[in-house]
Amino acid sequence: MDASLEFLREIAALPGPSGMEQPVAQRVAQGFGEFSDDVWIDSHASVYARIGSGKPRVVICAHLDEIALMVSAIDKRGFLRLQNIGGVDPRILPGMEVMVHGKTAMPGVIGATPPHLQTAGEQNKAIKREDLCVDIGYPAAKVNELVSVGDIVTFRAPLLELDGGRIAGKTMDDRACVAIEHAAMKLLSRMKLDCEVIFVATCQEEIGSKGALMVGQSLGADIAIALDVCHAPQPGADDLDVSPFEKPALLRAPVVHAKLFERAKKVADANGIPYSVEISAGTSSTDADELQFARGGMPAMLISLPLRYMHTSVETFDQACFFHCARWLAHLIADFDAGWEAWLCY
Repeated sequence: MDASLEFLREIAALPGPSGMEQPVAQRVAQGFGEFSDDVWIDSHASVYARIGSGKPRVVICAHLDEIALMVSAIDKRGFLRLQNIGGVDPRILPGMEVMVHGKTAMPGVIGATPPHLQTAGEQNKAIKREDLCVDIGYPAAKVNELVSVGDIVTFRAPLLELDGGRIAGKTMDDRACVAIEHAAMKLLSRMKLDCEVIFVATCQEEIGSKGALMVGQSLGADIAIALDVCHAPQPGADDLDVSPFEKPALLRAPVVHAKLFERAKKVADANGIPYSVEISAGTSSTDADELQFARGGMPAMLISLPLRYMHTSVETFDQACFFHCARWLAHLIADFDAGWEAWLCY
């Protein structure tokens, strides 16, 4: 497996819900350090890596936080009740393996009332989070020794290589794009660079792009590129709501700077990189939205990796598309030079 995909395997396995990203941030910093001598982690666990010098200053953001759960109560039998961190769909939870991060990390399973014990009509009702619990196997007294209200619960799912060049696992949204940053840095280490680039793995995107807001206010960048995932074709999805699985998606939207959009298309065409265009009539619901508003307005754009089964433990992407994203990002950055204002400004 390619080094950037091995890096993804490692960071995907580490816990890092929104606001509690420190464990994964440390490993991301090590990975970024392979290609940069200027790496740091800020007070909220966003990771930064600087390469190159000059103008423009370009910031690249992909978020490292993940959706997760939090212990909201421990009932008298020792079962853990749950609250969401980010957008967790309760329908995916029954039967899931998890890790409970109490005094130590403990495996657990999420259970629900089996069909045999349900009352008439319950089988046809949607499962609510309030009806679910985590069982870590201990009696109630021991559970209360090891677990506290507020402890986090993360999905437990190893990275899985499927046939056909596809990869599935938890936290591909958006650690696959953090790994794309890693792959792009590797490519840029062999390319001529005429600008300053700061790669960032941002915190707290899943609760409203809080990390990107901090980044936009602190770095004083000239151009921002966000990397995130979009929806690939999958059962039950309308064709108008998804992007081709094998091609990176370039967003066309009011929050995307029109000149950056055209520049990205030009670079992709010149380098034989396949892509599709996704559209939004408003915002992107990614870090790009907050970056656009930084310091009175920053030209921003979004490149997306199409993903199946988003916000589950089996988020799936295409390996070839992963590398298309990295190559597109590297060539786009290498295309920025001292004449950037001439083509970017209206």
